[in-house]
Amino acid sequence: TDDIVKGFELGAVDYVTKPFNTTELLVRVNTHLQLYNLKRNLENLVAERTAQLESRLLELDGRDRLAPLQMSSPSLEEAYEAVLQVTDEVLPATKAAIYRPDESGDGLSIKMTIGVSAPGAIQHESDIAGQEPISTDDVQSIVAQTYSDHKPRLGETGEAAVPILYDEEALGVLWVDTLEAGNLETQEELEALWRLGLEAALCIRSAQMAEDLDAGDIDVSELLSLGE
Repeated sequence: TDDIVKGFELGAVDYVTKPFNTTELLVRVNTHLQLYNLKRNLENLVAERTAQLESRLLELDGRDRLAPLQMSSPSLEEAYEAVLQVTDEVLPATKAAIYRPDESGDGLSIKMTIGVSAPGAIQHESDIAGQEPISTDDVQSIVAQTYSDHKPRLGETGEAAVPILYDEEALGVLWVDTLEAGNLETQEELEALWRLGLEAALCIRSAQMAEDLDAGDIDVSELLSLGE
């Protein structure tokens, strides 16, 4: 009895006495292997669910930070920066960018990036001047395709892009360099990016309207009559 107790204290999970029966020994070993596998699978499931919960909480916190911008009419620069900072924190991407259509509607230009020059560093449009816009007809560009058909996309190299949609109108594209290094499945991360794109649309729409009002491009009387 003392030896049995000592064995359990040292980490044993079972014991057999001599002379032992081979069939009984194999059954006991098989039982403990099954228990070990069940425990390992349960631990993996708990770790996976915990990672999912933590990621969703991080996403919700980021979206909550964007909500005030949707009501406060920020500048476009403030809206872009807030969206990219939240994207950088929520997703495993090391680089992200916002593309907007040019006045002709035939090209998509980078308005702001994060993580391109250095981790977490913001680059404004003036910092990246000189880059040619992406043609909206470019079938090789994940950004152009996403903008054209309003659907989220995963590239072959792990990059991803989602449309910034407001009332079925594409205001631009939110792009990240990878979704492959996070705690969630890639599809779940793409869905999170999609939700961030919808929040970004509200921020950018609010900022764009404020800018158009300041420039006199929107008739206030028309806005006041929208609810009639």
